[in-house]
Amino acid sequence: MVERHLESIRDREQAARERLSAAEREAERIAEEARASGERLLEEARARGEERRHELTSAAREEAGESIRALREQSGAQIDAMAEAASGRRERAIELIMQSFAGSGPGEPREG
Repeated sequence: MVERHLESIRDREQAARERLSAAEREAERIAEEARASGERLLEEARARGEERRHELTSAAREEAGESIRALREQSGAQIDAMAEAASGRRERAIELIMQSFAGSGPGEPREG
């Protein structure tokens, strides 16, 4: 009777060890799945972040290009206006020089 009782205890101990081993394997499997899922999520987040960075960089470059074009147009208009003003002043200077020479003959003092 004691033998049977000891054998029953041993059988229950063996069954408990087997359940514990199965639970450990299941826990390892679940942990591995969670790790793999986490890695996939992390890689997806990295990819989305890289895509967003690229979009923002492209948008910033485009905006900078538009600003540069606008500044070039504005500068061009200012340069044209300054060239026109300089041309007018040059013509006036030529007129004044010609008047100065026209008003004084050879040997006549120029007014200064």
